[in-house]
Amino acid sequence: MLEAPLPELPISDDFRWLYENSPLLYSELENTAETLKSQAKITHVRTRDGKVVPRVLALAEGFLETVSYAFTERDFTLFWKCFSRRRRCKYGSFGCWCRC
Repeated sequence: MLEAPLPELPISDDFRWLYENSPLLYSELENTAETLKSQAKITHVRTRDGKVVPRVLALAEGFLETVSYAFTERDFTLFWKCFSRRRRCKYGSFGCWCRC
């Protein structure tokens, strides 16, 4: 966690927000890691570069890359509909991803 004082130099509002909220972000990151550890049967998939990751993570990363990391609910809904429609038509169900 960040425990150093704010720098004396002029800083942006984004940096100030990140600095002030870093304990909360750190805590949520720890909670996420603990939650994922407790999920013994999360479906995993192999990504294009060969890494094995949870299916939900692969979907989230694919979406964020597609929209250049600019999240909107509308774009995510459209992405999910197109993804699931394409997979369903091609393979018959969402469970078609390569299971590891």
